[in-house]
Amino acid sequence: MERGFKRKMSLAVIILIVFMLLANGCSQTSAQGSVKTKTITDMAGRVVEVPTEIDSVYCTSPVGQIMVYTISPDLIAGLNYEASDVEKEYLTSNYTSLPVLGGWYGKGYTGNLEEIAKAKPDIIINAGTISDETITFSDDLQKQLGIPVVFAEVNLDTMADSYNFLGDLLNQTGRTNKLAAYINVTINEAKAKVANIKEEDKIRVYYAEGAKGLLTDPAGSSHTQVLDMLAGINVADVQITGGYGRAEVSPEQIITWDPDLIIAGLDAGDVADGAAYDNMQSDSVLKDLRAIKSGAIYEVPCEPYSWFDRPPSANMIMGIKWTAQVLYPEIFNYDIRKETKEFYKLFYDYDLSDAQLDELLSRSVEK
Repeated sequence: MERGFKRKMSLAVIILIVFMLLANGCSQTSAQGSVKTKTITDMAGRVVEVPTEIDSVYCTSPVGQIMVYTISPDLIAGLNYEASDVEKEYLTSNYTSLPVLGGWYGKGYTGNLEEIAKAKPDIIINAGTISDETITFSDDLQKQLGIPVVFAEVNLDTMADSYNFLGDLLNQTGRTNKLAAYINVTINEAKAKVANIKEEDKIRVYYAEGAKGLLTDPAGSSHTQVLDMLAGINVADVQITGGYGRAEVSPEQIITWDPDLIIAGLDAGDVADGAAYDNMQSDSVLKDLRAIKSGAIYEVPCEPYSWFDRPPSANMIMGIKWTAQVLYPEIFNYDIRKETKEFYKLFYDYDLSDAQLDELLSRSVEK
């Protein structure tokens, strides 16, 4: 009878344990016995075991780093590159003073595996476009560091979904629901309006990059997503280049394309040699372009990040409203100052001053 009682008790204990495990969903305890984990499927279809509580994140590129910053800067374990003076003006000091761990993004940059390991992030987020290469890279990095690597697909069409995915992953759904809702409204409104633009009314655009404006990206590039979404006709007849992008073109090619409008990019690499906005207008050949002679050249606001593309992350959402109004002011009648303040407050938790707005938009709106 005693043995029977013990068997019943053992069975009851087993049932209780099973019940407790089920009550905790798929949560498990790691081999170290201290970290609870759960199994997820990332946006590339990879099955990854991650901690249920995530307090520290490293991102392999600025694309993911900006996404996570807009969710919670305190989650970021280290930076891909040293913060610029412009970034320090707009972003929190706790964030901009973080150690530089490197990253895998344009121009052959790579992360410092030793420093990443020292930072001890709970997970690593690899964000960008899904491909065989990005999946393999995620798998290999996870093996090298022994830290879960989660892939998040980030482009304009999936950005709201990316925020929803990251919100679930990082236990930040209250925050990401607001960001995703803003993105959905912005994109749906833009798509609905441009759908009614006749082919003959679409604006022909040259995207000028580099200090002299002789670098560009064609339609279909990750760097021209905003223009593609807004039905702008990209005049650049060049091949898409990998990584950092930017195909080199000649002044003669631009003259042949003769765009209706020029969007002039600006980033840290251009500043030392001036900006495309200035140099194209003073160039003895390019200054006679129809777009320049008519004043249809606009510089992309770039503080703290380019609104148009670099990096192609959450910063492009503000770029949709700005670019739409530049291309089709008769269709998009935003109060761009009001929209800019609202975006910066929601995404960067930053209150723009009127003086900062003046500087941001000084070469970016119709005079």
